[in-house]
Amino acid sequence: MNILIVDDEIVQLESLRRGLRKRGMAVREALRARIALEWIAAPGCDIDLMVTDFAMPEMNGMELLKEIRGAGNRLPVIMMTAYGEKRLVLEALRHQCDGFLDKPFSLEQLTAEIDRVLAHRSLEPRTKRFTRMVPRFVHQINNPLASIMGSAELGLRELSDAKAIGDRMACILGATETIRQVCRDIIKLGQTYEEGTARTDVVDVAEASLGVFADLMTRKGVSLEREYPLRRWKVTCRAKSLQEILGNLILNAVEAMELSDIKRLKLAVEWREAAGVFCVVVEDSGAGIAPDHIPRVFSPYFTTKPGGNGLGLAIVRDLVEEMGGRVTVSSELGKGAVFRVAIPLEAGDGNRPDGASRSVPAGVCGPAQQAIMEEMGGGKGE
Repeated sequence: MNILIVDDEIVQLESLRRGLRKRGMAVREALRARIALEWIAAPGCDIDLMVTDFAMPEMNGMELLKEIRGAGNRLPVIMMTAYGEKRLVLEALRHQCDGFLDKPFSLEQLTAEIDRVLAHRSLEPRTKRFTRMVPRFVHQINNPLASIMGSAELGLRELSDAKAIGDRMACILGATETIRQVCRDIIKLGQTYEEGTARTDVVDVAEASLGVFADLMTRKGVSLEREYPLRRWKVTCRAKSLQEILGNLILNAVEAMELSDIKRLKLAVEWREAAGVFCVVVEDSGAGIAPDHIPRVFSPYFTTKPGGNGLGLAIVRDLVEEMGGRVTVSSELGKGAVFRVAIPLEAGDGNRPDGASRSVPAGVCGPAQQAIMEEMGGGKGE
């Protein structure tokens, strides 16, 4: 471990250097903050943590910290001070100082603070991932809960029909299993995990997504239109993510038609072979989206729905982009909205009628990415 100590007191510097080297740490010393900045900014800098005094000539420890953070550097920093002022600590915290040591301190206190700061930093990626993922998990639970509520309400109307009750219970059990899987994913959140890809029939995923909300759509009086290609293809993609994308778009469409006289939802699957993508389209007959709202519909927490949380479409955008694709929306007030998702095909996805495999490079970039947007009709996104 490489530690940089910045202190204009030579005796203090020498004492810390000897003590930390005895603990197996490599130590560099700088008598001035400017020297420390040059080392930190140098190409190939291998410094793991900096310990700096506050009171120094020319540039003090706080100014040094501000310079480092202003350059976008997140090097762990511990500040030493003899003042112990609350104001100083608060200002240092605002500039992302990682630790403090009040003089005088022992070598044991210094090494303990170094260990604490480095341990905290090692947890940061998992903490940030947890903070980012929790709203998504909550939304994943809300979707099957909406399905359960729809099935339960229909079941209460059909208590004398044993078959209908059985069908409703099957839907409820399916949604409950989805929630249980989400809970498993939450438990695994601290582990390294990335959903793998598999050969998937997109139409099957579309039907499974519609099935989750079938009872809800029946209760809301939503008519359903499907438009699938005659030829069924299997593609290489993240099936679970694709179902989550469609589930959020379907529920968003159902909610958008709450006050509409005509409630029609259309789900289409399209193959855009020339562009090297497959598309799914979800269209509703709701009130539409105001032009000034369209650039914000995929922003987290933006919503115009009473009681809405503004997470569904933000999650859709994130999942689509994780799959290398793009989601866009087009709308006209009073005439509903159309959401289009385009996902890149990978090499060998689909089969020609003669059985020959397509050859499309994995991923889409450059001109191919532009082709996606042209194929999707140039709809607006964020």
